[in-house]
Amino acid sequence: MFILLILCSCAPKATELPKPQVQIIEVEAKLEKCPRPGPYEVYPLVEVEHIGSAENTRRQRLNVMSLTDAVEERDAVIDCYEAQAGK
Repeated sequence: MFILLILCSCAPKATELPKPQVQIIEVEAKLEKCPRPGPYEVYPLVEVEHIGSAENTRRQRLNVMSLTDAVEERDAVIDCYEAQAGK
């Protein structure tokens, strides 16, 4: 028991770790609101006709054109914000 007490007293003492330095950084970004893109229109297919019918083909083309317009509008909004952010 005495030997255990001697061995424990020879152990190195725990050193205190330095406290981390905390820096608060405030970033203020002033961006103008860019125009919101319009709604995306989806033309449903006519279920009673086959997918390759004239009407369903027309509706598919309208959907593709509508989707293309929607993507271009969203790209314009992204470009607007990126231009303000200085990218």
